[in-house]
Amino acid sequence: MLGKSKWKKRIVQALIAVVALGYGMPIQAASEDGRESGNTAAVSYFSEPDVLPGEFIVKYKNANAADDHQMNRMGIQKIKEIEDGTALYTVKEGEDPAEVLDALQDRPEVEYVEPNRKYTLFESTVTSDTYSSLQWGLEAISAPQAWASLQGISGTVTVAVVDTGVDASHPDLQGRIDTANGKNFAKTHADKTPYPDDWGFKDDEGHGTAVAGVISALSDNGIGVAGVSGPSQVRILPIKAINEAGWG
Repeated sequence: MLGKSKWKKRIVQALIAVVALGYGMPIQAASEDGRESGNTAAVSYFSEPDVLPGEFIVKYKNANAADDHQMNRMGIQKIKEIEDGTALYTVKEGEDPAEVLDALQDRPEVEYVEPNRKYTLFESTVTSDTYSSLQWGLEAISAPQAWASLQGISGTVTVAVVDTGVDASHPDLQGRIDTANGKNFAKTHADKTPYPDDWGFKDDEGHGTAVAGVISALSDNGIGVAGVSGPSQVRILPIKAINEAGWG
């Protein structure tokens, strides 16, 4: 007969075995669920807005391990080599991207694979102005972000434009010109005839008006361009110092 201590030891061992078996069953189920979750995750990749549909970045464990023929048989083709051991692929028409992703992850020569994503440094603010799509310079200097940071700040800034004058009737400059204080310091036209006393700051060449527009053209008004000042209240003080020939 077994002593009490030995019985206790056997009982504890049996309990440990039962507990281990009990935990062992969910472990397998969790593994199966994990694979299902992986598939679900793979499918969810392609609903994300920053994922480029059907494109994968594949990193190989060895730079020479890439097998384009094998990849073609799997339903994908190389777009370009990115760097040593990394390549960009696209899924062929008719193939299921989620299934291809799972198959790639199971390849022994593959270190990792992920969908190709589009990364955005900042949100582009496209105004309704006719030529806003051509104003790449505003994006280059992060003007939309500057406009956003100035929201809620009141006040008006006046910028003097010393040039060929400004066309105060321009539809994209309405309300932006300080007409009461504009001046004309250009004495004569190109032919040496003097400007009339009532000429004021009128633009007879166009350059000054263009400069004024770059600075303060009304933004998001459906016409023309957006000035670099965006929605901020920036007025133009027109100073005519140059005639139509470009000198003064």
